[in-house]
Amino acid sequence: MLAPGPGGARQLLLGRAGGELRRAVTLPGGGQAALTRAYLGDVAAAVAARGRIRIALVRWFRHEAGPTVAFGIGPAPVTALALAMDYRSEVLVVWQQAGSSYARLVRNTGAVGPLQRVGPAAPRPALQAMLSDNGHGMVAWATAAGSGTGARETAVKIAFTDAHTRFDALRTVATFPDPAAFARRDGALALVRLADENVLLAWTAREGGHYRVLAGPAVFAGVRPPRTLSASGTDARLEALAPGADGEALAVWDAGAGTQSCKLLTAPGDVVLPCTAQQVPGASAAGVDAAAVEPAADRPALAWLDRAPAPARVSYVAGSPLLAYPARGYAPAAQVAARSGGGVHWLRITAAVAAGLLACAAVVVLARRRRGGRAA
Repeated sequence: MLAPGPGGARQLLLGRAGGELRRAVTLPGGGQAALTRAYLGDVAAAVAARGRIRIALVRWFRHEAGPTVAFGIGPAPVTALALAMDYRSEVLVVWQQAGSSYARLVRNTGAVGPLQRVGPAAPRPALQAMLSDNGHGMVAWATAAGSGTGARETAVKIAFTDAHTRFDALRTVATFPDPAAFARRDGALALVRLADENVLLAWTAREGGHYRVLAGPAVFAGVRPPRTLSASGTDARLEALAPGADGEALAVWDAGAGTQSCKLLTAPGDVVLPCTAQQVPGASAAGVDAAAVEPAADRPALAWLDRAPAPARVSYVAGSPLLAYPARGYAPAAQVAARSGGGVHWLRITAAVAAGLLACAAVVVLARRRRGGRAA
């Protein structure tokens, strides 16, 4: 997780579930921050501040961080930052600056690839990145369609690279009225890579006078009609999207009257099957910050930050009722449990799930405070 440090610095803290966190590296404070991880526990953290982006890489088999890489980006403010990582621990760094989204690839040796302009992006977009193990990458973002953040329309865009991670295709997925920028908030758009190597894109859009949560294979976004997840007649906004171990994903959204979730399964031909939504018992009325699924037992978990009563603490809900019907080959999961704690996460799920929840929640909280393809 990324946590505040002395003098306003950012500290990358690592540790096992239920154990102590240790400081792995310190990054400058201020600016946008992002965190990502790969299969075996490799972690990359980045901060955009004072005209530079600094990236720290921690390999799972090492006790110290390295390499730490920095490159200049100019004086214009960075309003969004995202990272993606492949199994080689190469990192795709994506950010919004001066009316555009940009990307650079950082090799696991520390070498930095050329600067690439991905496409137009107004300040403070919802920004996501993905890097597959075959060199292909993609970036998706929801941005104001027009000049400035006060534009009354939102455009959802997605860009793809060739096999050498060079961006060569840009597509507009949807454009719709969004005067309150509801579809551009944190979590309103998400990219996840599934266990079968497909990449799923989910986003929030306004249709028929209401906000809806939509999803579909990323490579067909804007080409094929997406699957609608939320119910008609009410407003909904995507909050989290997490992959499972059997080629499915857990989608979570704010449905106005509470948090809902469903399991997304895909069929041959890259088709997302109909989704059976369920109310999530015990979830925060203020929204969910992170979601994950324990692969061994199919135990989903949602986490959020409770600010009241003080001091702030991480709370969560977990268990099989979040996913009413089983995926292919999954064993029965445990019952629901809801707990809160001030520092130790007592849910006995895998270290990877716990690390993902805490890392994602920490980055989302920091971002909120500052605002105040299948790839082949």
